[in-house]
Amino acid sequence: MGRLVFFVRNFVIFYCLLLGSKGFGQILDDSTVLVYGPSTLNVITEDHLKRNRQDLVFIDTTLNNLENFSIYDQSGHKFQDLGNLGTAMFPVFYDLPNVIGAKSGYSAFDPLTILSTDVKYYNTKSPFMQLNVFLGSHDRSYADLSFSQNVNQNWNVGFDFFRSTADKQIGTEKANDRNAINSVLQFYTHYEHPTIPYKLLFNFISFSNQVDETGGIFFNIADSLVEEEDRFLYQNNSIWLQNARTDDKRSSFHLYQEYDLLKNFEVYHQLDQQRKTNNFSDFRDSKNNGGSFYDYYDQFLIDKDSLYMKSVFRSFSNEIGLKGEISSVFYRFYVRNRVVDQHALYYEPMTRKIENYLGGVVDFRLKELFEVEGKVELMQTGEYFLSGVLRSELVNIEYRSMYYQQSSLSQRFVGNPYEWSNSFDNTFANELNASIKWNWWKFQLIPKISLTSYSNYVYFDFDKLPSIAPDPNLVTKLGGNLNLFLPTNKSRKSGFHFENEFIYTTVSGNQKEVFLIPKVFMNIKGYWEGSWFKNTIPVQIGLDLHHRSAYNANAYDPVIQQFYLQDEKQVFYGNSYPINVFWNMRIEKIFIFLKCTHVNQPTDGGYMVTPGYPGQQRSFLDFGFKWLFFD
Repeated sequence: MGRLVFFVRNFVIFYCLLLGSKGFGQILDDSTVLVYGPSTLNVITEDHLKRNRQDLVFIDTTLNNLENFSIYDQSGHKFQDLGNLGTAMFPVFYDLPNVIGAKSGYSAFDPLTILSTDVKYYNTKSPFMQLNVFLGSHDRSYADLSFSQNVNQNWNVGFDFFRSTADKQIGTEKANDRNAINSVLQFYTHYEHPTIPYKLLFNFISFSNQVDETGGIFFNIADSLVEEEDRFLYQNNSIWLQNARTDDKRSSFHLYQEYDLLKNFEVYHQLDQQRKTNNFSDFRDSKNNGGSFYDYYDQFLIDKDSLYMKSVFRSFSNEIGLKGEISSVFYRFYVRNRVVDQHALYYEPMTRKIENYLGGVVDFRLKELFEVEGKVELMQTGEYFLSGVLRSELVNIEYRSMYYQQSSLSQRFVGNPYEWSNSFDNTFANELNASIKWNWWKFQLIPKISLTSYSNYVYFDFDKLPSIAPDPNLVTKLGGNLNLFLPTNKSRKSGFHFENEFIYTTVSGNQKEVFLIPKVFMNIKGYWEGSWFKNTIPVQIGLDLHHRSAYNANAYDPVIQQFYLQDEKQVFYGNSYPINVFWNMRIEKIFIFLKCTHVNQPTDGGYMVTPGYPGQQRSFLDFGFKWLFFD
């Protein structure tokens, strides 16, 4: 934490020095009124540019969800993780993939990075900087610094640097005993020619995630003999692994450019180059105070005293398309060429292959009343993605159908503890989501239903080996959101907010046991929002609760970075109603939050989020802020 404080302090000092430079700020005398702020800063997204959307987007200046500092919290707790920042994650409800072609299969850290198409660009009338800092109990912290400035009226450049660190929550041996270090660097630029109808977006992303794997809690007696309170000693628990390490490094270049040939007829080009490297290493240590090196790993095919695995996945794609508008109908048609290859230490998982795509989007909007959108993407080998969406103020319906390739990891792998070679067929998936929004008085009710079917679904079985469920299996989710607002001062728009989400899930089919999903999933949040000191300081004070019914969640294998089936240990049993108390406030351009995590945790208990990994222990004070600089 000391290093983080040093980092933040020096960046603030550095920025203050920059304010004195003519190139980075405006010098104001005592009579000058500051005119730069959120309203003078426009956010540009590739999605809006690609869809010809003209509505302005501004940065978020509300207090909503300010206390949700982690990816796990921001997702609405819809991921399964290992109980700490920067650790492996798996979607609770088995999300569909976003690629129908070749992929590596190493996706446990995907939620921690950012897609090149999701990078935000800015149009600023003054230098803009945003500093996000989180300092948490149990040595969890992060800092996120972004800076953007217009070089001239038509050209903007910027960068974003994020770094988080988290010490081990279990099996700690020393001070600063790191569990995970996550870094993401973005460089981006946006350009619009002053006279020619030409626009350009470019970004570079470098991602690194280093995890000292623990393997979970270790006991030298049978699991059935372990006292419940002994499972939640956290730093004093023994762990399986002392020297295991996972590294996930990625880099990407992304270019998007468009040119108006004629009115309502534009041509665009998109280029992507990506590289993804995954490493795992471990070695036997005679001083190991936890589990046995030989007991943790199932077998040794190459070396009995050490493990080392490496995979490098590369892709390069070019997309060329036409887009435009005819009355209220937007259209976009494109062709894409993608070249992929993958290399590994002991084998060649994928030789160089070329993929060709043909796709299109048609979108009809009737003012703000409703929108109908259809998408289709086809590969020359038969894979496809098809979707249709209806959006309106009352009803929202989405249908998706996919026929996608299996990951190269599930098809072939050669390493020290495992070896397999498969020829799995493609997965066929269909998903239907529907919701209705009903407002009455101060209530808002949004019932939802989701139906997702899978055929030839590939998973990792009890032996940590890939397997396939050939028959159709259906995941049904019923639930929705129930919100309530009780005003306490109508003139100041203050009052109590209650935001609740409930999901009930069932799985049917001949292989339903491969989908490990809790039957009951809920988020409950209540807070008072208003303002203090003559309506000058907005505040939120409240609490939130998350719960899942007890279930046999997937276990995690760090060697192949995969979650796999198990039926011996349940998670979210016992004290599995963690309550967090938070206080958010805003003082001009500084947004501050204080949070107490899992305040209701007993001194001799807790809950598991993944077999062998306890959930976040009680934190008496987590502190963070977001600071906006506009001049």
